[in-house]
Amino acid sequence: MVHLEHDAFLSELSQMYLAKKSAGSVWITFKKAPPLALGVKRTRAGAPLAAADAAGPPPTPAVVVRATDGKKKTIRTLVPRGEHVRFQSEMAAVTRASMSELQKKAKTRGSRKSKAVV
Repeated sequence: MVHLEHDAFLSELSQMYLAKKSAGSVWITFKKAPPLALGVKRTRAGAPLAAADAAGPPPTPAVVVRATDGKKKTIRTLVPRGEHVRFQSEMAAVTRASMSELQKKAKTRGSRKSKAVV
């Protein structure tokens, strides 16, 4: 599983939105990053190594952001805790720019049915 850099992810996301502008959907998911993606070493049994055995400080929590068109293209990136605010604002800007075609649903003011008198 290859993780893209933030800027590459956002540019691929905007290209995905452009490709699906006329028809189709793009799904974006957020998930807590698994420890292996953060560099936590494990033993063969799958249990994490003790803190004394592991070299360096424990990894900071992160989020995996995935985007897919549901058929052939899936992209992902790993966003650490300190960068999530900046990344979220940049992703919101890309999403808003791609949704310029959306319009509010027109309200119809048809005649209302009268209640039947019993």
